[in-house]
Amino acid sequence: MGNKQATEDAPAIAPGLDDQMRALQSRIRKASNRRQAPRAPFPWFSIVFTFIVFGGGALLYFDVQDTAARYGSYETAAKHYGAVAGCEVAKELDLAPAAEGSAGYWRHLDGDDDGVSCEAGDKGIFSN
Repeated sequence: MGNKQATEDAPAIAPGLDDQMRALQSRIRKASNRRQAPRAPFPWFSIVFTFIVFGGGALLYFDVQDTAARYGSYETAAKHYGAVAGCEVAKELDLAPAAEGSAGYWRHLDGDDDGVSCEAGDKGIFSN
């Protein structure tokens, strides 16, 4: 009780300070009412990501279709894409050595640029 009475009886530190505080609070309230809620940015990332996923998927689909048509079956096309990893994989898939234009031929696996990949001694760029 003693503290409460001491505060009520205490003189104002700066006359008019309460009025200034109320005016400042009023200005802050008005400014915060004017401020709009932040808008979400335009979803560029979502649009680009969707385009890449579906567009890339469609391109891969058509590439596999073309490869399957070129090499005769989807199984051979799958083996062809598997052989890109290296000559050991191509040999395991029975695609090595491969002449240019046939399934299993990848230019980066043709060490001497003679048109035949994974010849004896060729390991390709992904092998140790």
